[in-house]
Amino acid sequence: MYAIFEIGKKQYVVREGDIIDIDLLDKPKEEELEFSNVLMIRDDDNLIVDNLDNWRIKAKVLEQKKGPKIVIKKHIEGKGFEKKQGHRQKYTSILITKIEEGALSSVGRASDS
Repeated sequence: MYAIFEIGKKQYVVREGDIIDIDLLDKPKEEELEFSNVLMIRDDDNLIVDNLDNWRIKAKVLEQKKGPKIVIKKHIEGKGFEKKQGHRQKYTSILITKIEEGALSSVGRASDS
């Protein structure tokens, strides 16, 4: 079984047990999360795209980390202008623990904005 769900403006394809990196969430390590913005469920021979309001994806925060360094260089010929700038995107690694159908519980809800 796998599911497609949305966090912010990005969509992810996940199965139970997958570890994915998402944009930074301000959640502590080991906190349980629950995502309700499920777009599609694929289970053996069934494809579910309607009535996904009851489906939830449960996950656990593993760590906060930074991505690879990206270096931006600008240079203007003849003017002596050079500029070097770096960027490292911050990510949250999460473990998908369960894809289930059921009511939303009071476990730490991750905002989808």
